[in-house]
Amino acid sequence: MHPQGKILQVLQISNLRLRLRHNEKTDLFTIGEQYSFVTKKGVTEYPAEKVINSYTDRDAAIVAFIKKVHDISSGLVGQL
Repeated sequence: MHPQGKILQVLQISNLRLRLRHNEKTDLFTIGEQYSFVTKKGVTEYPAEKVINSYTDRDAAIVAFIKKVHDISSGLVGQL
């Protein structure tokens, strides 16, 4: 389970950010040193360029980034 609720859908990738819709509202979380996200009105925005740039296939990049966030979030997420 994602730390702030189940991801409902990928909204878009723009400006090298991955926007996800989720079912709960939170303020600010930091995942490790490279991944952080702010949620507003049920939308999560990730700085995702490090993962997306390593893929040429957009869908593969989305899947890989979501998996990466899930993998590293279990012990490294803290609410600020």
